[in-house]
Amino acid sequence: MRLELRRLAAVVGLAVLMAYVATGAALCTFQRALLYRPPCTPGGPAAAVFTLARPDAQLRISGRMRPGARAAIYFGGNAEDVSMVLPLLAKALPQRALYLLNYRGYCGSSGSPSQDGFYADALALFDRVQSRQPDIMVIGRSLGTGVAVFLASQRPVSHLVLITPYASIEQLVTQRFPMYPVHWLLRDKFEAQRFAPLVRTPTPGPEDPVSCGTRTFGLALSVDAVGRAPTQSR
Repeated sequence: MRLELRRLAAVVGLAVLMAYVATGAALCTFQRALLYRPPCTPGGPAAAVFTLARPDAQLRISGRMRPGARAAIYFGGNAEDVSMVLPLLAKALPQRALYLLNYRGYCGSSGSPSQDGFYADALALFDRVQSRQPDIMVIGRSLGTGVAVFLASQRPVSHLVLITPYASIEQLVTQRFPMYPVHWLLRDKFEAQRFAPLVRTPTPGPEDPVSCGTRTFGLALSVDAVGRAPTQSR
């Protein structure tokens, strides 16, 4: 009887181990397909303002042109068609030109989504806009807050607005899959908390009201609410 129980325990243990390894391998292999969820087709009203050529992608930039030195760059959440946010931003920021980045692989932009790709694209877009409009507000929502914090740590943005931010994608994934060594397996960590101490950017004032009010890893934001970005999944 004891021998049978030992054999049963060994079989169950082996089955659990195999399931653990198989699930971990699947999560590791398909992690980007699980992390990034591009909308199927663009659904917003905004036509592309211009196409930003990158070495490995053509990026569709939606928005609204305005003369003058002031502009705003928006990085959306996962599964978000950023052009859907244009009416809200146009109402909230009437004096700024608006540039909404369709991430690589999202809504008419070519290429494949990745953290390093998003970071490089954000820098390229900022540099393109800054050459004509040096006063740039950067707005990030959900997934895009990690991109916005990285950009603000590398470039002189005039204002930084974070809507539903996070410390890092690694932290979120670890909370969901605590049984796996996420730190070693996850490729795209989006470590906003790592870059936040490098940000030296004032918060928006009454002349640039955007719906946001939050505190995250040392960046305190308090802005007049004039509307709220549509709720979508991170």
